[in-house]
Amino acid sequence: MEEIAFSVNTKPIGTNSAYKKRPYGHGLFMTEEAKAYKMAIRTAATAAMAAKGLQDFWLENPEVTLTFTYGDKRRHDIDSAIKLTLDAMNDVVWRDDTEINWLLVRKDYAKNRPCVSVSVRGV
Repeated sequence: MEEIAFSVNTKPIGTNSAYKKRPYGHGLFMTEEAKAYKMAIRTAATAAMAAKGLQDFWLENPEVTLTFTYGDKRRHDIDSAIKLTLDAMNDVVWRDDTEINWLLVRKDYAKNRPCVSVSVRGV
């Protein structure tokens, strides 16, 4: 059973704020902030996999624990942050996030210290 864990010191971003309407025309585009968020998660996941010698493998039947730590006490919708975070790890930790068997999500607060913590165990 393999396990990886990592944290990224960044504000959790949800799909609600990740996509904006195009000023002209139809459709949506991903904001630069959301692109940077996904890249930070992907980079940390890649490093965690490499540290365990798993860079050429995907974890099977993953069990995932996510902790979204917000830097303020405003109301935050954590279910929209889940999608962006899991999608960032596609083709790195697992082939596709549809393979996840178990998911635990926690919301926390730490004044001015936002963070995203991820733990994945392959069963």
